[in-house]
Amino acid sequence: MAQDDFLSEAMVKAQDRGKLDAKEALRLGWWFAGFVRVCESHFIQAHLKATQLDLETPISNILTGFARLPFFRAYLSQMIRNGSATKEFLAWLEKNVMEKEGT
Repeated sequence: MAQDDFLSEAMVKAQDRGKLDAKEALRLGWWFAGFVRVCESHFIQAHLKATQLDLETPISNILTGFARLPFFRAYLSQMIRNGSATKEFLAWLEKNVMEKEGT
């Protein structure tokens, strides 16, 4: 993101709760989808005991920050509705991110 001016500008617009055009929404959505998949991968690895790293709290805090912004909250809500990840991760996402106070 830091090396892509287009994505950086779209992120600033999303953070300012501005209206993203279709191209901005598409590119930012694809970036966020990849980011969420990385989070899910860490979640799965921890639950399979394939890693000793406890990343649930940091991941929850990061995703909660995103969920405070309408663009990303809509993406996460759609992901939960569509079942676009493992059931375990979606349940965790709903409980630890979407239902968190302040989102």
